Amino acid sequence: MANFKRTNSKLYSKPTQKLTPDIEYWKKLGVPVLLKEFGAIDYIDFSPLEPNYFAVTCSVRVQVYSALTKLPVKNLNKFRDVAYGGSFRSDGLLLCAGSEESQVKLFDVESKSLLRV
Repeated sequence: MANFKRTNSKLYSKPTQKLTPDIEYWKKLGVPVLLKEFGAIDYIDFSPLEPNYFAVTCSVRVQVYSALTKLPVKNLNKFRDVAYGGSFRSDGLLLCAGSEESQVKLFDVESKSLLRV
């Protein structure tokens, strides 16, 4: 058997991380939420008033999500073809969206009813 010479290994302590304001800011942020959609998202619009919904226009529907829970609250799917640019009115009560069928549809956000075509 061959003889070998032991090497001296020193254990070093890990350097402590300084808490800068930058590090504290990034630690406050939460984990990003992934929303699964069945097509490419065309447009996202945020309601200017409470309860702070946001509308996501995707393929043949417009989904309204809660900003707090990140879950769908309403699903507006009265489109035959692709929907485009769903956006809230300045008071957040109505939502309008265009479609591939050359129509602009106006929805009541609370009741999901179609008001105008």
